[in-house]
Amino acid sequence: MIGVASAQFVLRVLPAAAADQSMTPSQPSAAGAAQVVRCGLHKAELPRLAIEMRSPRGVLEVVRARSRRPVPFLTEILPHRDPGPSVPLGRVGPRPNASPVATRSRGFALDAKRRGAEQVARAELGASAGGGARLRLRLAPGCHELRVLPDNPVSDVDAELWRVPQNELLASDRAPSTDASLEACVAEPTNCELRVGAATHARNFTVMHAHWPLPRGILANWGATARGRLAATLTPTGLPLAQEPPVDQALLPSGVSVLGVGVAPGRCYLAAVAPVRGRGAGVALSTTTAFGRHQNQSGPDGLGATLGFCASDVTARIDVEARGAGSTFLFAMWAAGGTGLQ
Repeated sequence: MIGVASAQFVLRVLPAAAADQSMTPSQPSAAGAAQVVRCGLHKAELPRLAIEMRSPRGVLEVVRARSRRPVPFLTEILPHRDPGPSVPLGRVGPRPNASPVATRSRGFALDAKRRGAEQVARAELGASAGGGARLRLRLAPGCHELRVLPDNPVSDVDAELWRVPQNELLASDRAPSTDASLEACVAEPTNCELRVGAATHARNFTVMHAHWPLPRGILANWGATARGRLAATLTPTGLPLAQEPPVDQALLPSGVSVLGVGVAPGRCYLAAVAPVRGRGAGVALSTTTAFGRHQNQSGPDGLGATLGFCASDVTARIDVEARGAGSTFLFAMWAAGGTGLQ
């Protein structure tokens, strides 16, 4: 299997029976290529060969060869695909010890203030008999970040933030980590419930709550849903860049759209796309300037994506690919400083 040198994928041999849960053999790619050789009875594995792409996208060419003699290594035929010697993987070791709750909560507060948080609050929760906890919150308009810290540093905490009484999931963290982190943006006062999953040996939780207000560039006439989702796409890091009204905005259908936006050479911009009707399945943006090609895409949640670039002409072409059955997307772009080059 051969693709571009930057492509990353894994070749896996699927089990012969669906009930077979044993580990399947795998072969990772190197320099965009991978080779699998099977002889004798092991040839029966080849029809069960599957490709697992690790790159966001890619095109692979499949070359098959049959020979009575040993097949040469791919790197002998294509020497430029030889990545060279590899360093063996080291041992990860045990999870490092977490700092005391007071140290972690103080670090969260300082970091949130550094990133422009308007307010940081703290609450204490006692764990139930099952090890979980619940906390009712009323979120003000803006972006919110919650950090759940257990008193036991070896606990694995999972948490979810639900809008009530609609019972709509706003954020979830089920990663295997000591602390749980949740982010959500709303454009109107919203009643929520924080639900903390059972944590081993944890008797109390400290909940840190940071709040960023919605910037002026998140226009009121977009409506509460659009304002909240676009702010969530920007995240607190990008909110300060949207203090002024957008220089361009548009509603986009699901599919591929090409936008021509008037810009000033040497000026930098921040573009964002988020679903405002329905649930998006993914968003990708790209543009090409004299400074190079710029592209970005949404994460697994598919909520939206942002793109920063500096203009080199009076018009910028922005390609948007937005996916989601029956969904409508909002595009907005803000000026964000300059390069000093005219």
